Amino acid sequence: MNKALVDALIANTGTRFEESDRAFLEGLSDDQLKKFEPVAPPAPAANTEPTAQPPAAVTPPAAAPAPVVVPVAPTPATVAPVSVDPANPKPEDDDDDDKPRTVEEYITAAPDEMREVLEEGLRMQRAKRQGLVTKIMANKRNRFTADHLKTKGLGELEMLAELATTPDFSSNRKVPTAEERANADPNAIPPPPKLVPVPKAS
Repeated sequence: MNKALVDALIANTGTRFEESDRAFLEGLSDDQLKKFEPVAPPAPAANTEPTAQPPAAVTPPAAAPAPVVVPVAPTPATVAPVSVDPANPKPEDDDDDDKPRTVEEYITAAPDEMREVLEEGLRMQRAKRQGLVTKIMANKRNRFTADHLKTKGLGELEMLAELATTPDFSSNRKVPTAEERANADPNAIPPPPKLVPVPKAS
């Protein structure tokens, strides 16, 4: 065993041996100790490829001059005259006079096969609205005026009319008198209430 080789392995920073490993290293042969010697890394190979040269700067071509646009004044023949009323600056539109402005005008302008359907539907809707307004106004808890109710939609009138309906909690069951209660059998079972009307036998 070569003591100098053991000292060199422990002192070499290329190995991980410490002084505590001396007993282990001294038990090895010289050939085994030489296998633990660090091997120097191979030298990098010389670069035989030619160094790439940076591309030469390319000068951009000169920009072409922008074309000169000469404005051309419109001739009187290309401008259509527009008549403007001082009292009404908005240009007149003849198409607005042909458009229906009310429901009645819309129905009148409708085709013949649709006019009767529209008139009947409008009449039924107005009758239903009037009935709902009358029902709501008849309720003592109502705080709306008739003019206010007429401005509301049909769906809202239906909900208000439903709220204005007073529920009926009365029963069709007969209340016994004091004499009937005194003479009644305390163990008797009263008849059930009539929830569904029973047709009379013919």
